[in-house]
Amino acid sequence: MTRNENPFYIKSEHKIKLKEKHAFSDKELLEELSRWIRVNKNVPDWPNSILSRFGSLPAMLLASKDELQNGLELSEKESANIKLFHEVCIRLLKEKIYNCDILKNKYMLINYLIAHLSRKQTECFYIYFLDHKGVVLQESLQGIGTVNTTSLYIREVTKSALQCNASQIIMVHNHPTGVAKPSEVDIKLTEMVVHALKVVDIKVVDHLIIGNGCYFSFEENSLITPSNINPAT
Repeated sequence: MTRNENPFYIKSEHKIKLKEKHAFSDKELLEELSRWIRVNKNVPDWPNSILSRFGSLPAMLLASKDELQNGLELSEKESANIKLFHEVCIRLLKEKIYNCDILKNKYMLINYLIAHLSRKQTECFYIYFLDHKGVVLQESLQGIGTVNTTSLYIREVTKSALQCNASQIIMVHNHPTGVAKPSEVDIKLTEMVVHALKVVDIKVVDHLIIGNGCYFSFEENSLITPSNINPAT
C-alpha cells in the first residue's frame, strides 16, 4: 500500500497546520472529519449541511444512526464510524473526572455528562460517590426508566455509599425532553435523599439534571440543602 492509498496518511503540510492552529471552529472540525469518512458527494457543502441540520458538531455526534443516515445520505458504516468517534470522545471526557477534586473542577463532570446523556431516549439516574477530598470513587447507574420517569431506591444509594466509604455524593439524571428544569418530583426526591444520607453523615453536594446540551444544578440554584428545597416556580 502506498502512502496515498493509506487512509491514515496525512500530508506533512497538513500536520503543520494542525499543530499550529490552537482552536478549530465546528465547521473546520467537520471538514477534518470528512477526510476520514466517505461523505456522499450528493450532499453539497457537507459541513454547513451538518450545522444547518443539527446546529453544532456536538449535536451531530449525539445524533442517532438513523438521524445521521436520513437526509445526510451517510452509509451505515460511516454513521457507525461517527458513533465510534463519539464513544472515544466520551471515554476521554470520563477519564478526566477521576483523580482530581471534581467539586473544584465540576465543568469536567458536566462536559462528560452532557456528552454522555444528552439525547438519550430514556431517563437514567446516576450517583457519583466522592471521598472527603471530592475525588470520584465510583460512578453508579442506579436506575433506568421510561421517557419521563425513573426509580431511585434510597436504601440502595445509602448501601452503595457506605460500601465504597463515600463522604459525599452527586446525584445526576437526564431529561429525555431536552429541558433541564427540575420537576416537583425531582425536588422532592432530592430532599428525601439529603435527609436520608444526613443520618449516616454523607453529604449530597449537588443534583445535576442534564438536557440537550444544557444542565441544571441544584447547588448553583441554592436548592440542595433541606431548608432550601421548595417546588420549582
